[in-house]
Amino acid sequence: DANDDGVRTITITGQFKTFKMTDGQDMLTEITQFGDCGIENLTDAFLNCTKLTSVNSHNTDNLNNLTNVTSTWQGCTKLSTFNIKLHSITNATRAWQGCTELSTFDVSLNALTNATSAWQDCTNLTNFSSYINSVTNATSAWQGCTELSTFDNDLNALINATSAWQGCIKLITFKSTFIVLITA
Repeated sequence: DANDDGVRTITITGQFKTFKMTDGQDMLTEITQFGDCGIENLTDAFLNCTKLTSVNSHNTDNLNNLTNVTSTWQGCTKLSTFNIKLHSITNATRAWQGCTELSTFDVSLNALTNATSAWQDCTNLTNFSSYINSVTNATSAWQGCTELSTFDNDLNALINATSAWQGCIKLITFKSTFIVLITA
């Protein structure tokens, strides 16, 4: 049913391991709940949903099986609010790449190991204070985040940070602990 503005609320029920929008990317404006659907993989799920402004999921969601968000919100150029618990994510390659309206990111990703290009070209991102201390690969992770001024995170497991902060011309506050390995 549509409301007076033509906005429709769509509810999907049941158990499923993966989800991907294959049509209507220009119509989705918000995600309010994932529920307890058993989802494990959201690769490309909301790729290029250019009108998506908010992912603000409830505390009742059970995303404990979700490990892969490769390109899930990539190209969601209007996404400005992201508030969801993603404790089990291990792979976030290009997950938020090109989310140009995203200004802060404070989501616990304590299992994340691969953040390749995860926030690349999030040009309005100013503050990054997520818990990502398991990341081993951060290649190009924040590359092109031209407004990023504060990075506060411990990167204790970091192995590869090639071009991670390239183009972050306003990065002033960098609070991080990581170990640098030099091999001969």
